[in-house]
Parts: sequence; structure tokens; C-alpha cells
Amino acid sequence: MSGASAGGIKVPDWAKKLCEVLEPKSTTGDLVDGISTGKIKPDDSLYYDLGISPTELASLAWAINASVIDSFGRPGTKRYVTTVELQACKQVIDLMNLVFDRLGA
Repeated sequence: MSGASAGGIKVPDWAKKLCEVLEPKSTTGDLVDGISTGKIKPDDSLYYDLGISPTELASLAWAINASVIDSFGRPGTKRYVTTVELQACKQVIDLMNLVFDRLGA
């Protein structure tokens, strides 16, 4: 299943995996459901809306690289995210664009 939707917005599998990595640090609960229903929007703050601090996000670099980039990245074009890049992400869209870029898509 390469991007099932639950309630409207289609959430790609790589984004679902990213949500699984983020959920333990988030205060909003089910992130995939929040995205698919439109409760979580691209311009939402990772810190204020999702409850994930820049330090917490940076601490997930290894998990994001192992779970998302290694699993969904195109061989030869994928690059890993760094802690500094993750700390610079302020909004949901910043993080999604960073990871999408690193997948070599």
C-alpha cells in the first residue's frame, strides 16, 4: 500500500514511517490521522503545535535515517539528515521537505 488515505489527504508510506518515529516525542497523538484529516497542517509548528522541541527532533536523526531514508531512499541518490538540519526545521513542511529531498525523490 503506497499511500493510503484515511479521511481525505493521501499520506505516503515514507511519511507514515516518519510519523511513527516522531509520535513518541509528539503531544498530539496519531500523526498520520492528524495529517490525513487535515488537523495537522504543513504550516503547523513542530514545537508549538506538535510539542516536539528542536533538541528532541535532532535526537531522532539516527532513527529517521535508519527507518525512513534507508527504507525508502533511492539507492545512489539518498543522503542522510543531520542533527543541525533537523534543529533548523520549524514547521511540519520544513521537516517533510528535508526528508523528501534526502530520499532522492
